[in-house]
Amino acid sequence: MGHVPRERLLQQLQQCLNVPLTLVSAPAGYGKSIVASEWAQNQAIPVAWLSLDKTENSLDMFLHYLLASIDEVAPGAIDATRKLLGALEPAGPEQLLVSLISDLDSYQQPLAVVLDDYHLLDHGSPVQGFLIDYTKHAPKNVHLILLTRRDPPLPLATMRARGEVLELRLDQLCFRPEETLALLSANLDFVLDSEAVEKLQRLSEGWPAGLHLVTLAALNADDPESLLRSLDSRIKYIQDYLVEAVIGGLKPALVVYLYRAAIPARFCRDMLVALGGDDQESDGAHITATDFIRIARDSNLFLIPLDASGTWFRFHHLFRELLLQQMNSALAAQDIESLHSRAIDWLGQHEYVSEAIQQSLMAADEERAVALVERHCVRAIAEDRWPRVRSWLRLIPSHLIRDNVNLLLADAWVSHFQFDLDRLGSLLSQLETYAQKQPLMEDQLAQLHFFQGVAALHSGDAQT
Repeated sequence: MGHVPRERLLQQLQQCLNVPLTLVSAPAGYGKSIVASEWAQNQAIPVAWLSLDKTENSLDMFLHYLLASIDEVAPGAIDATRKLLGALEPAGPEQLLVSLISDLDSYQQPLAVVLDDYHLLDHGSPVQGFLIDYTKHAPKNVHLILLTRRDPPLPLATMRARGEVLELRLDQLCFRPEETLALLSANLDFVLDSEAVEKLQRLSEGWPAGLHLVTLAALNADDPESLLRSLDSRIKYIQDYLVEAVIGGLKPALVVYLYRAAIPARFCRDMLVALGGDDQESDGAHITATDFIRIARDSNLFLIPLDASGTWFRFHHLFRELLLQQMNSALAAQDIESLHSRAIDWLGQHEYVSEAIQQSLMAADEERAVALVERHCVRAIAEDRWPRVRSWLRLIPSHLIRDNVNLLLADAWVSHFQFDLDRLGSLLSQLETYAQKQPLMEDQLAQLHFFQGVAALHSGDAQT
């Protein structure tokens, strides 16, 4: 499927280099990530890209991933802050903010930082507070770009008054009639009359995802012109039909890969191989995982690159949701379960523990999610990576933690390192209750005694 560059938006987005903050805000399906990705790929300056998820409401985890993404494109630029974040004595948010601003200011060269899926951060998250303070002192050489479905709790009114923010919203992101015509003309071997184009524009309201789905469906239809003329309801309400039409026109081998790639939240070539091999046959031709990624990109199958090296990808959220719905109808339950299982195995083996836990919960496999935390938490705590353990525990439903001594102990270690004595006391009570019901193993008992000693020390009851 031919791609139609949205030069109008790319030119507008280029103005982000004149302001410290750019806000690209619109509902799902309006091409926020696609436009920003296309813009980033054509920049001479370094562009750091971080796709957020709900685990990054923790400031420690957010900064860990943010600094890693910046270091990837601007090596050494934020070394002082990285050292401070990894220090044994935890630094406070203010100290980390001052260090980060100092590092970025000293870097002097232009740098863009894209935060995708920003709406996944809670409004009351410490990350929001950190970024509010950052925007008050943002270095002039750094340009922060937020891609979001809702406005963040930043001082936007003040920044607008000072000319410090560029905003791209639904009105700008909608396809104009001439862009709709260009999309159809680039992909169809017939000319749709102006009345039909106008009808399509009216039904879609310029919604990019809907227009792409319609075009893909037409490309794979026996009578594309008839399909386009027969659309008689709002495109947003016929998504299932359009996706079914798109999938129905693809080679079976490509459909197999689509379903595999939709299982995880993001994927790479090696992960696709682990999900079912690297050689699907279609019409006598062999399609590898590398072939699939290339075809999906060339065909504009809502594929979004997540890094400059072209290693990691994800589908547009809406397209992935629709693919999963189609997959549930097309595949047997045991086949879907097997795909989830392989994804969990691969993620766990490659230390993507948060994603493996989320994949387990998505597959309704709570037992496996708990096992992942148990398997990885001991080493993480020993290596002083307790903020990561905290983020894993936050993914696990509370009743599963309450009923598992190893997770209770892991939570106790996190509370100990955070100096959260109230929570530690509550966890200690739960551990003591658990120990009364069934005997603990030697190492578990040793940890319980340690926390009892800590509690006694802080309550003034320790014997001297």
